[in-house]
Amino acid sequence: METEKNEAESIELNEIFEKFKGYVEKIDIISDNIGSPSNHEENKNDNDDENLLSTNEINDIINHEFGKNLEKNEFLEAFRKEILKNVNINWIKEDRIDFKNKINSMLNSRIKEIFFDKVPSHIIQLRMDILLCTSLSKVYNTSSKFTDFLIIQESKNFSINPLEKGIDFTNPENQKKYSFNKEYIKYQINNNVGILNAYYKLIQKFVSDKYQKDKLTKDLNDIIDKTNIYFCNLPKKILGITISNGDIFISGKYLNEALHNSPKNKYYNATGISKIYLTLLHEIAHKLQYTIRKKDKINDNYFIKTFYFKKENDLKFDIIEKIILEKDANNCNIEPNVKLTDNEIKKITEYRELHGDITICESGTFFDQEIYLGNVQNFVSKSITNFFLFNACQNYSDYVSLMKSFLNNINNPGEKTVNCNYKLIDDQKVYCYHSLVRGYYD
Repeated sequence: METEKNEAESIELNEIFEKFKGYVEKIDIISDNIGSPSNHEENKNDNDDENLLSTNEINDIINHEFGKNLEKNEFLEAFRKEILKNVNINWIKEDRIDFKNKINSMLNSRIKEIFFDKVPSHIIQLRMDILLCTSLSKVYNTSSKFTDFLIIQESKNFSINPLEKGIDFTNPENQKKYSFNKEYIKYQINNNVGILNAYYKLIQKFVSDKYQKDKLTKDLNDIIDKTNIYFCNLPKKILGITISNGDIFISGKYLNEALHNSPKNKYYNATGISKIYLTLLHEIAHKLQYTIRKKDKINDNYFIKTFYFKKENDLKFDIIEKIILEKDANNCNIEPNVKLTDNEIKKITEYRELHGDITICESGTFFDQEIYLGNVQNFVSKSITNFFLFNACQNYSDYVSLMKSFLNNINNPGEKTVNCNYKLIDDQKVYCYHSLVRGYYD
């Protein structure tokens, strides 16, 4: 009986895989009169709204509730619709050919593993998610051409289990030991007013100005508790990924740095932990806006592009001036080089000072611009590592003064470790995949 059951399952899995291959064959690589060449010039800016599918178009292809696993049949139907309702209608011939060739090159390896359960479920979810995101744009954009299939190709080395037990590390200055786990992550977020303020303003920007800020720490704690955090081989240009079921994937390179014993570089491990933590803060920003808009019944379809609640003529924000620290949290005792005046702080934190004249961006980029005072960092300095990993900060004015000092001093001798590169690797900028695929990035 067991043999018959296995044979039946094998036949069913093979039928699903054959169905997918049939949909791949529907990609039109013959017709010349599809797509608009003017929209595909080499220097075309991929964040133009005309290149994005509308909310209704995406809903017609897939309407997937954020936080739930993608079922294979749901994935198959969405992929079929993407081909017929978008790729074959909007993409030019050379892009359709490239897209089809890339899928076929992995059809009997990484993609086949999806349908025959040859990899764990979280990797299946990751690969299905990437395949769908690849073709949810009116153009075969930069991220799709050079990143999406690399993620699928390289996702062969991964952590089996999510981050639960934690990663042990040490404060390089006082040798105090820590475990980087969910309790530590919640503790550091809840005791840093700058981080909380960035999340609070993000909700006002992308979701609603009716949100009650006293709910913020509970919502953030719930998100962290319910999130599976994995490490995975990713292309060097990708820091992290949040997918439709809410799982977060962090570059395995940072895990290697966090675990590597480097006696000559006492900040090496802490810098690796800092990169993981800062990447997680960015990914949580994505999850937060999806979670709140789902709670408020605004829209729960993960594949809808980020919303923009506040526009250019409505850029005033409520802010968190001060938080109550937990009993054992010590307020940061680092002295800033220059103590800013109230007027200087007000000017530095004005919307256009932090975000420039372009007010449309996506949630992760917005968050990064908030915590780094508009100067998204390519490096993780010793001061930034110390501040975010080992200190609390109660007053927002103190946060601004401190961060301004850290940024002013980031190029000082001794501030950079051998592994300080964060958002710049081999002179190439790196990204969060969620930000990249939505077309809003620096």
